[in-house]
Amino acid sequence: MGLFPTFALLVQEATGERAPRSGLDLVKRIRDGLPAVSVENFVRIGKLTNVEVDKIVLPRKTLAHRKEIGKLTAEQGDRLRRVARIIALAEDTFGSKEKAGIWLRRPTTALAGEAPLALLDTEEGAKALCRSERRRSETRGRAMEQSRPPGGLSCGGSESGRA
Repeated sequence: MGLFPTFALLVQEATGERAPRSGLDLVKRIRDGLPAVSVENFVRIGKLTNVEVDKIVLPRKTLAHRKEIGKLTAEQGDRLRRVARIIALAEDTFGSKEKAGIWLRRPTTALAGEAPLALLDTEEGAKALCRSERRRSETRGRAMEQSRPPGGLSCGGSESGRA
């Protein structure tokens, strides 16, 4: 299964709605406002803790307010999408939710002592994470890029850091 289907299923599980059919479908949903309950669902399915949501996606008080309204703003939805995408990439790379969770939360010298998940509060942090992992993958050689790297994340799209 490629990344988009993995990510789409993660979005479906979190939102309770059908999986997005394409990136443009997801853009429309984010702009229209993802269900606020999506954030709580990420906690319920074990992708994030409440503390991580508070630090990376949106503060608890804001989440309570958005739940009253029913939807996230486009900016909040995009932040949740960014986190979901990196989680899906990590799970695909490591082959398990548990291994991905360990990697996402372990500080690393390659990221100046930051844990990968901690960088996802900003788009630039996500780009830095992907650039770091791409450099790491490149040092392993082209042969390793053809297979699943045992300790790296292959980012594409907007998080790749490429213009």
